[in-house]
Amino acid sequence: MFRISQRIQAFYQLLKPMLWLYISEVNRYIKHVQNILYHIT
Repeated sequence: MFRISQRIQAFYQLLKPMLWLYISEVNRYIKHVQNILYHIT
């Protein structure tokens, strides 16, 4: 049980930077879409 959680933690440490990059990209895309909608209306 302990080994599994350790492996998950290591995997999470590996994915965390990619996850933050993905979140920032999504936020930027949402802002871009909001700007377009704002200019249309």
